[in-house]
Amino acid sequence: MKKKIILCAALAAIACACASLAACGLFPKKKAEGPIDFTIGEVTDSSIEVVETVWADGEHYSCEFSLDGENWIRQSYDVKFSDLISNTWYTIYARAPGWSDILPSDTISKTVLTLRSVNDDLPEVDYTQERGKITLTGVTDEMEVSIDGGKSYSDISEYTYTKYGKYEIHVRYKQTDRAFASEAAVVNVEYSDFLGGLGTEEKPYLVSSYDELTLLDSGMKYYKLANDIEFPARECYPIKFTGNLDGNGKKFISPKIKNDETGSDNGAAIFDGYVYAKNLTVENAVCTVTRRGAEDSTLYYCGVLSSYAGEFVNCRVDGEIKINGAAGYYGGLAGYSQRARIQGCYAKVDFKYYGSQSGSTYELYLGGIIGYCLNAGGEISGCSTETTLFMTDSNVTTVNAGGIAGSRGNASFTGCSAKVNLTACALNFYLGGIAGCSDDLEDGRSITDCVASGSISAQKLPSAISTGKCCAGGILGGGRGGFSSTANIGSCISAVDISIDGTGLNVSCGGIIGDAYAYSGNGYTGKRTVENCLYAGTIAVNKDAAANNYIGAVWGWSSAAYETDNCFVKVQPSPDVDSSNATVVEEEVYLTAVWQRENLHLDESVWEITDGLLPKIKNA
Repeated sequence: MKKKIILCAALAAIACACASLAACGLFPKKKAEGPIDFTIGEVTDSSIEVVETVWADGEHYSCEFSLDGENWIRQSYDVKFSDLISNTWYTIYARAPGWSDILPSDTISKTVLTLRSVNDDLPEVDYTQERGKITLTGVTDEMEVSIDGGKSYSDISEYTYTKYGKYEIHVRYKQTDRAFASEAAVVNVEYSDFLGGLGTEEKPYLVSSYDELTLLDSGMKYYKLANDIEFPARECYPIKFTGNLDGNGKKFISPKIKNDETGSDNGAAIFDGYVYAKNLTVENAVCTVTRRGAEDSTLYYCGVLSSYAGEFVNCRVDGEIKINGAAGYYGGLAGYSQRARIQGCYAKVDFKYYGSQSGSTYELYLGGIIGYCLNAGGEISGCSTETTLFMTDSNVTTVNAGGIAGSRGNASFTGCSAKVNLTACALNFYLGGIAGCSDDLEDGRSITDCVASGSISAQKLPSAISTGKCCAGGILGGGRGGFSSTANIGSCISAVDISIDGTGLNVSCGGIIGDAYAYSGNGYTGKRTVENCLYAGTIAVNKDAAANNYIGAVWGWSSAAYETDNCFVKVQPSPDVDSSNATVVEEEVYLTAVWQRENLHLDESVWEITDGLLPKIKNA
């Protein structure tokens, strides 16, 4: 028994000693059996994936992986290394993990190259252009340029083309050690007869001289002035053009335009066509229209800027239109418009009619903005004019003249201001501070928040035998013909002084409308109203006792369908003026801001009210 105890103690001592030796590393641990291979899966510009490990016995065991041989990731199957650098070599290590009594296996490794990255950024570049010379802006050292449509690239950022045509310039980010070249941004350029541009809305042709101006194409292209353009000292013919012109705040200086007396053009505007213009000024213009012989019955279309109005926004015109015996449509901006939108424009225009010629008689339409608005609608808003007409003798049958339009058709006039000095001589007259005549068949207010001042005078042709007709109003002359209506008028003020020699004339003269006719039929109600209006001018008519004369504070003559509401007239000494449809108010009263606010119901976002003055349109 004693021997057994001694033997057990000896064995225990030996075991303890062995454990101590193992702890001291004198008996090394056994290494784990490791993988013999692994498979690389998807490689991108920022990641490497290991999809399979291969063991000697064909089984799958837990494995661990590392990029640096020090920091290990334990994964049963696949592993993916992310956030790596593109186009860079990485060594992937793999081994079997160790346990408490087993060391990790030997490592195996593979070296893998990540892909180059794709640069998804597009360069943001622009260009300036002058006579074929293209200078790119925004190009950096990281970019490269192709001037041959992407065939070859270089560091060039400035190039001059020598042959007319359209070109593509490609700009991309360069290929680097880390990334492929990016997709190219395409810059479209054109070497043309113009300073630059492409003729599109985004890149209009840049026009820098009169010679370039004459090359404008009527293909509804887009043009933009690069600088002020001074016209030749000689008289020039109209430029055939229909399209879009951005004045870019620049000027046409001293254009002198005449119609071709042997050609086919029917006007003396700068442009013969439908023009869509904005931000343009015409300074010191002279337009001369001459009738082509005694038998010429042509209707001429002439404005300082264009024959026809497409659209005008923020345009300013200063000029003179001389008419040598020629019938037609004449306006400060354009002779004729159809559904045109005209906004925020100003015109100072003098109409001078010279002499009479034998032959057929005809009509004149003259307006500070438009000569004739077709009765198909349109809108004129926020415009102001200074309009002068001088004619002492003519063979004109009828003259239609107004501070904004000769005929307003049924266009809407809103927030307009006109100063007029109209002196007319004809057989028949339609004269108004805002519009001469109207052809309105629509049911609705048509002239609102407008103001007119100045003077209108009319005298019948001395040579005319038949009795003529004169319709004159501080805002509107009258309606043309039996199927035309004058307008609804609201919140308008007129300070136009009207003087008519009524000898041989039937006179319809009113502070607001001369001849207020409202057509009823074909679905139209004929209802018309004049409301919240003030007439602060004077009316003086030398009446012909043999003629029919109608003179009123609001209108001269009106159809039964017209009504007035809340209209006012200043005290006048003349007993000829019928003030029954208006309230008489003294000047010292209606010039107060308090009275104006209480009685005229003016929209002060449109009107400027100042004590001691008549209200005026803002920005007019």
